[in-house]
Amino acid sequence: MTVSTETALFHRDGDWLVPTTLTTGPWRSDAMHGGPPSAVIGLAIEAATEPDDQVARITIELEAPVPLEPLRCATTRTQISRRVGRLDIALVTPVRQVCSARVLLLRGDPIPEPAWVPPSEDFSVPGPEARYAWDARSRRADDTAVFHRDGSEHRLVSGGYGTAGPGVCWIRMAFPLVEGEPTSALCGLLAAADFGSALSGSLPRQTGRGVGLINVDVSLAIARDPVGEWFRLDSTALVDPAGWGLAMTRLADTAGHLGVLHQSQLGYHFRR
Repeated sequence: MTVSTETALFHRDGDWLVPTTLTTGPWRSDAMHGGPPSAVIGLAIEAATEPDDQVARITIELEAPVPLEPLRCATTRTQISRRVGRLDIALVTPVRQVCSARVLLLRGDPIPEPAWVPPSEDFSVPGPEARYAWDARSRRADDTAVFHRDGSEHRLVSGGYGTAGPGVCWIRMAFPLVEGEPTSALCGLLAAADFGSALSGSLPRQTGRGVGLINVDVSLAIARDPVGEWFRLDSTALVDPAGWGLAMTRLADTAGHLGVLHQSQLGYHFRR
């Protein structure tokens, strides 16, 4: 693990969130991993929701590489009906918009317990011995801290990153999202969700030739509020050799099943 002097992913400067190196992604030294900006959108959701709102669906469009520049969100709320609302969120730098999100809000009446629930499972987080060990390919030439290796912790159940086939992993943020502020479960979930694509094992046969798939969105549907700091991703994928794919993930936290996640993937030839 790279030793970082940073203590959070972002620092506040007025209305702006200033990123630290812990937000850096694996492909470019001047761009973030998808997890940190997704978590920032979580802050905007929490600021715009009311006590009786239930967040049912979050769709994040990763429109362009998010640069290591200050970020803030502009949020518009539309009340579609008495029970259904929508948030439209734009994530911007001082220069341009880099990401957007649409959030479905529901206001339901209490109902009896469901007549059927999923079979009981063990939702305990594996111990430190299951911590995923990133190989040399996870390091940049300048050994800069990166979010996937240094800003988050991964405890593997099966499969793995860079391994063909489905994977199951528990993930949490290793640092606060914003310096001096508690990180909510929703923000932690959104930071972890972006890893579904990489965990899904949607790898071309010739992975040694700089060919891979990157996700261009993060779309979650959840059945309740998330809890805690650890989130389990159980991911698999469908891939078309024409150059695109779909990563599909079942989400859980330590309280049980949580929802589903899907990510559209784009075939890409990496040029470092």
